[in-house]
Amino acid sequence: DCDNCLRHCDLMTYYQRYPLKIKNEVFATFEPDSFSPKGALRLINSCTACGNCLKACPADVAMEDFFLQSRRRLRQLDLMPGPFHDFWLRDMAFATGDLCHLAQRPPGLKKSAFAFFPGCQLGASDPEYVLRSYAWLRERQPDTALWLSCCAAPAEWAGEEGLLRQQLETLEQEWAGLGRPQVIFACATCQKMFAKYLPGIKGLPLYTLMAAWGIAGPAQAEPEALAVFDPCSAKDDPELRQSVRQLAADAGYVPEELPDSGEIGRCCGWGGHSAVAAPAFAADVIQKRIAESPLPYLTYCANCRDLFAKSGKSCYHLLDLLFALNGKSRPAPGIDQRRENRFLLKQRALREYFGLDGAAGATYPGAGVALTIPADLAEQMDRDLILREDIWQTIAHCEKSGRKAIRRDNGHCVGNLAIGPITYWAEYEKTADAYMLHAAYCHRLRLPR
Repeated sequence: DCDNCLRHCDLMTYYQRYPLKIKNEVFATFEPDSFSPKGALRLINSCTACGNCLKACPADVAMEDFFLQSRRRLRQLDLMPGPFHDFWLRDMAFATGDLCHLAQRPPGLKKSAFAFFPGCQLGASDPEYVLRSYAWLRERQPDTALWLSCCAAPAEWAGEEGLLRQQLETLEQEWAGLGRPQVIFACATCQKMFAKYLPGIKGLPLYTLMAAWGIAGPAQAEPEALAVFDPCSAKDDPELRQSVRQLAADAGYVPEELPDSGEIGRCCGWGGHSAVAAPAFAADVIQKRIAESPLPYLTYCANCRDLFAKSGKSCYHLLDLLFALNGKSRPAPGIDQRRENRFLLKQRALREYFGLDGAAGATYPGAGVALTIPADLAEQMDRDLILREDIWQTIAHCEKSGRKAIRRDNGHCVGNLAIGPITYWAEYEKTADAYMLHAAYCHRLRLPR
């Protein structure tokens, strides 16, 4: 008769499934003679990995782990739909590639006592979040290294065990190369991943350190009440949650609690890449979250902040308060801007903190490309996770190969290109000095040549 999980888990509430029913549907998905061999694919990939199921269950049933193992099993059986996780795996590759990755000690040092690991999404939201935090750390601990990379969460959520192990091994090697420092995390998910897979690397949250060391941020002239939204990865860190509230109060704000907070805090809907596999479920989750309080939200997760902002909710990141960076109505950056922000972050960090010419020989993909995209189409592409780079590659392929159709009604060119498991389409016209994009979309089908 227990319904704790159904009341505290967004997935079970939305799908109206108890754990036993979920188990049966998932197992049936793996049966070769099943009437519905792919029946639970979206269900399996809807889990946001928030951990509320285990916190709520008196019998310690961990559905998050069950879904994670199920995703790995889908990979092993080659049943996982590639598009469910393709964009975020490519995003992880970009974040760990030469244009964005950095593991650098201050000049003249052979090892560091601390290394700042902001995660791949904080700088994507706003490079100043990372640069100002790192400046603050260097003022107090001058030997602090800067470590820009990804914690491998996208690989875990995609069930990609090989890629997960590869990235974890790389992280461990880079940590050793920095002198085996204590790691300072700005992202609770990164800290959770390190604790789970790299327990030998000790670390602590940036905001706990800020509360302990003290930060003289600008104070509000008039107190503003904010509802604190804790990222779900902070469930097991009460000291972190308290530190955030202390820092906000010290900055002149009035932190207030949401109906569900602390160990049973709800997920914003970002985790697990659920928005691709189950967009209706993800939309339901975010609408429930932003309706929990009429107050502006305060969070210390860049993903939460940007997801709320994209949905029209007024929201601050804690670093906005501490460094007077952005207002509560800052729009969420699009997927192209997020990538460019990471690129710019590395270039600025190399110049401003390590005395290196970071811009030498480094060019952001698509820089200088003469491609015009109307604002409404750019918004649609962002929602569909279509990068400007994807469309430019498609147009370049069509122009070079000649594989394109010409519309009789308006003379526009129409062509496609398969990138990984996804086929991208562009409708465009060539002007005197540029290309004008009129339509863009993508799908999972591959067209025979």
